[in-house]
Amino acid sequence: MSLAGRVSAAFLVLIALMVALAGYHLSLVHRLHDDNRRLIQVELEISRTGLALRRTIDRLTRLTQIFFVRRDSDYPAEMQRLRDVVEEGIDHLRALRLTADERAVLARFAVAWRDYATAAPGVEAEFLDLGSTDKSPVEALGGLDARLIDLDRAARRAMEARIEASAAKAAKARATAWTATTTAAAAAIVLALLLAGSVARPLARLGRGTHEMAQGNFAFRVAEAGSRELASLAREFNAMADRLGELDRLKKDFVSSVSHDLKAPLASMQETTVLLLEGTPGPLAESQRRLLSLNRQCGERLSAMIGDLLEAARLEAGSVEFDLAAEDLAEVARQALAEAGGSIGARRLELDARLDPAPIAADRDLLLRLLWNLLSNAVKFSPEGGRLVVRTGAYAAAGELEAAFPRHRGALAPPVAVCEIEDAGPGIPDAEKEHVFDRFHRADPRRRGVQGSGLGLAIAHHLARGHGGELWVEDAVGSATGSRFALVLPLRGEPNVP
Repeated sequence: MSLAGRVSAAFLVLIALMVALAGYHLSLVHRLHDDNRRLIQVELEISRTGLALRRTIDRLTRLTQIFFVRRDSDYPAEMQRLRDVVEEGIDHLRALRLTADERAVLARFAVAWRDYATAAPGVEAEFLDLGSTDKSPVEALGGLDARLIDLDRAARRAMEARIEASAAKAAKARATAWTATTTAAAAAIVLALLLAGSVARPLARLGRGTHEMAQGNFAFRVAEAGSRELASLAREFNAMADRLGELDRLKKDFVSSVSHDLKAPLASMQETTVLLLEGTPGPLAESQRRLLSLNRQCGERLSAMIGDLLEAARLEAGSVEFDLAAEDLAEVARQALAEAGGSIGARRLELDARLDPAPIAADRDLLLRLLWNLLSNAVKFSPEGGRLVVRTGAYAAAGELEAAFPRHRGALAPPVAVCEIEDAGPGIPDAEKEHVFDRFHRADPRRRGVQGSGLGLAIAHHLARGHGGELWVEDAVGSATGSRFALVLPLRGEPNVP
């Protein structure tokens, strides 16, 4: 499914959940409204009608009592009218939606009323014609009032029961609503997380691929998974990586080929210059000798640059073999200092060397080249009369190593051997520290006057990796300027020795 389809489907599901939840809540409100309406329309109507019946019967009782005292022929007609009102009230109650208890009580009242209503007119007529003393209708009316009281009580009981039932329904509805809301919210969160994950994972892979490519790893490939858009983006990314990798290989092959092709004619040119300086073809004027000497120096510098290019290409191609043997890092550093002694003396640098023994497994010639490159870099960027610090030693604890070198990333855990070389130069900005080991990289503009191929630190970095170690740069300790290069190698005999 496409990314747009996934997002649309996720929103449709969320909308459906919201609509279903809203519909459920509306149905609960509707049911509670029906219960309350019935409570008002039925129970209150029963109470109201029962009260009206009691008043009518009470008036009928008083008229009956007066009738039996006065024997007035006008009263029976009024009493019959009241009896008709009671009949209408009973019919009205029967039409309501009563409970079983209410219907039973109403039925008992209706039976008692029927008995009274059937007998009362005859008794009243007999009383007028014959002067009968039968006053049973008055007694019957007193019993009817009690029946109406029972009906009112039954209505109250029904009302209380319905209120309790309505409260129980409301509580259940509230609990159900909370459950439904929580479930819908959880479903929405899960759906959002799934959608975010389906987008974030491919983007994370692309981000890692971009990082790897920025580090020069053009062999890294991104899995072509996820939505159509992201899978297409991954394919395009891999195609770009293929192309960049091909261009990088072509560039390396070109540099290596050109460097190799330049080496032979350059050697011939240098040999010719040497012969001319030695006077083999004939004597030279001083101005000619001076120009030839300058030409020889430029040739030597160009030869060294070509050599660096060839060595960097071989290291990157993995064609350099490391012949590891037992060595002492302090002894190799001492030899490197001896070879760089002329450059150190020429710039009148103050050398502070403390070379403590540190047994390692190394290729002496390649390690010597590594240290010589670091020393050469430190000498070039140190001002005349500056201070050059060289330290070697071993670290057994991780905390001790991290305290001494804050930028150590822990890729190589102690016990390790360390060589640090600190100069008094202008320093390296933090943003440049990750790139100083790139080929042909030059730091800030203050260093443009310094001669070099820009390959020395790149070669040193490859040599450090070839020995199973690490090389990084930090700010000088206790100084506002200066840089400190740290080389970490496994101690001889440790498991991480290659």
